[in-house]
This record gives sequence, structure tokens and C-alpha cells, in this order.
Amino acid sequence: MVEEGKEEGRTTTPIDNFSSNESSENSNENVATAINWKDDRELIKKILENLGFKQTKRDTLFVKDLTDGDALFCDFSKNEEGHMWTKKDRNVHDMNEYIAFRALQEGRAKMDAKSNTVTITDGEREFMIDIDTKIEKRAGEESGYIIEHEERKIILNPDFLVNIKGKLFPTIDAVVDAMHKAGILKDWRVEILKYPEKILPEKKAGEGEIEDINSAKYLAVAKATITLVDGKTFEGIGDAHPLSIRGTMRPHVIRMAETRAVARTLRFAGNLHGVMAEELKEAVLETTEDGGE
Repeated sequence: MVEEGKEEGRTTTPIDNFSSNESSENSNENVATAINWKDDRELIKKILENLGFKQTKRDTLFVKDLTDGDALFCDFSKNEEGHMWTKKDRNVHDMNEYIAFRALQEGRAKMDAKSNTVTITDGEREFMIDIDTKIEKRAGEESGYIIEHEERKIILNPDFLVNIKGKLFPTIDAVVDAMHKAGILKDWRVEILKYPEKILPEKKAGEGEIEDINSAKYLAVAKATITLVDGKTFEGIGDAHPLSIRGTMRPHVIRMAETRAVARTLRFAGNLHGVMAEELKEAVLETTEDGGE
């Protein structure tokens, strides 16, 4: 890493100290200039490493594997400040890695390597972006469980996936965790559209099914509304009946209807394909009676 100091009338700044406040009123020599490959090679390597890039056998070429089979390249062989492009010819100017790298180059940003976030100062406005530095595939990605928002893709934490009959399913906790980390979830609320007219009594050992178990009087219906930070809202309906629930949760149709409504709405908001664990009848059985897997 290049140590902070003057080099031939320039000021170079370590990655942890990058900010927009590098200028001095008393000397033009202290004004930070854009770093480049010729003068700040080790610093650039450190920045790219923190952004998830790996240096190739060619000294001037760096690559970062993306989650959708694409790859992002940064080459300094013909441009001292670096040229970025992707294998699938995407617009790199909208990508977090490009935005963060240019801002760090120009001294307009600070990077927190622990949380993989870059805080950028743009005039009087300051904003933070997150950088996915994981090169290897994780369980969430291999299962296809990635939420999408404004061309960003956030892999669900595999620790929040549950195994139901040999297949992984996302949970409410998984999606909420990803949305909070991405800073896109603002609020949610749930309302009951239909309260059950009758509540299934607790089943005692040896007792059979009650006679009117097929009645709609046991049905509960709920609606969830989720609001994202960009103002977009999503709605989803969830219902629950003792016949669609297993285990000790069977009498708790109101709670299950609310949970399923939230799960379905989170799927819509995160553009998540498939179903959530909470929507499945089997999930309740395995987490309440069998203890899960």
C-alpha cells in the first residue's frame, strides 16, 4: 500500500482515509489527484482487492466474477486510470464496482472493508453503496435465491435457508436480512381481511378429526403491504385453514395467514422466484414437530 505523503508534487492517500476533504487552504500541493497505475500501483491493487477483484497472470489485468455468470474486467495496459468492461457487454457505468472505484480514485469516497460498503461524497450529497466481494458461489446463489432491485442482485444468506424434504427454501428472515443489508426495505404492515368464525380446538392424544373440519368458518385471510425506500409498494394475500397447516400450529390460522401474506409480498418486492418456506404446509410440520433439518 502506498503511504500517505507527497510524491513529485502529488498527494496519495491510503484506502482507509479516502475522503472529499483532502484539500488544504494553504497549499495546492495537498490537493488529492486521481490515482493511476503508473504512480500508485500498489494502492490500486489494494482498492481492487477490496472491491472483490483478483489480479490475473497479466500484471495490468484484474477480473471479478459476477453472480450471473458474467465477469467484470479492469485493465491498465492502455489506460493508466483503468478501463472497465464486462464479458456480456453490460453498461459498467451503472455498476457499483465502477462507481466505487472511480470515486475512490478521485478521493471522493471512503471504504469500510469490514462491511464491504463505500461512502461517496457527491457535492453536498453523501450516499453509501454495498459491494459484493464474494467470488465463490454460495448456497443461496446455487439455489437460485437472489433478490433483485434496480439491477442490483443480493444473494440470500444461506444460513437463513431451510431444508424441506431435501430442497432448500428461502425464509422471511432470509429476504428481510438481504433487504436490510441492501438498504431497500422501508416498512411493512399487515391487516386481517377475514377473521375465522371458529377456532380449531387443541387436539388431544387419540382424538380424531372434528366433523366440520372442512368448513370455511375456520379460514383466515390477511393482506400484507411492503414499502421500499424508493417509494414502490407491493401487496400480497395469505390465507390459512387447519387443513393447510400441520403440527401444533393448526389452531393458529390468523398468525399463519399473516405470515404467508408477508412471505408472498416479500417475494414480489424482491422479484424472488419460487415459494417461501412459510408458505408451505410441510414447513410448519418440520419446524414445530420434527425440529427442522
